[in-house]
Amino acid sequence: MNGVRLSLLDQSPAGTDGPAAAIQASVHRAMHAEHLGLHRIWYAEHHHHAAFAGTSPLIHAAMALSTTSTIRVGTGGVLAGFQGPRHVAAAFTTLERSFPGRVDAGLGRANAPLDDYVRHTEAIATALAHDGPPVWILGVGSRSAVQANDLGAGYAFGHFFNPDRPERAFEDRKPGLPNLVAARVVTRRTDLAARTAAEQFVAWRTRRDLGRNESLPGVPTAWSDLPHDAAERNLRAVVWGCP
Repeated sequence: MNGVRLSLLDQSPAGTDGPAAAIQASVHRAMHAEHLGLHRIWYAEHHHHAAFAGTSPLIHAAMALSTTSTIRVGTGGVLAGFQGPRHVAAAFTTLERSFPGRVDAGLGRANAPLDDYVRHTEAIATALAHDGPPVWILGVGSRSAVQANDLGAGYAFGHFFNPDRPERAFEDRKPGLPNLVAARVVTRRTDLAARTAAEQFVAWRTRRDLGRNESLPGVPTAWSDLPHDAAERNLRAVVWGCP
């Protein structure tokens, strides 16, 4: 594992105690991650989702930066295709000026129109080129990696979206540009316990694919009650085992 730095992507998971508690837990998680010596923590953006409370990763990042002192904090990521690039760039520049050297500007697409997303990310990257934080492009394939090349940006590959042959996404990356992999990891004291926990998460994920919008961890579900192909596909996107 030489040279591998561990970080955390926080999706602000929401349980039965509601979204406000989930947001506060995300801020405390930044302090815990710093205490553990993790390299960075990023906050995700989700909307209309019972399981994830993080709708504004820039605000999450600002709160986390104000309660930590060394860990890098960023977004994983701002959905750039839906937001005005000037506003996004100004917010990132303000964070960088307030907490110099600790901010990452992660930009993602989700289901935004491709043309809007490309145009907005180019505008944001241009605006941040001089006194803003480093830009990262989030993606699940080689097209995003090439876009990151063109912008001179870091590339964050979403293994938990696309676990099949992730090395293909990095084949065309320019030397010297930073890369990272975002993987969903489930760990318990034993492999069997980790497998059981991973299956429960996959059960929730598979029900979500079928249109059920549940908070985490969802209702217990027998593996045999799930569509087999969908469950197995989702399990491939989870890394599980003992520590």
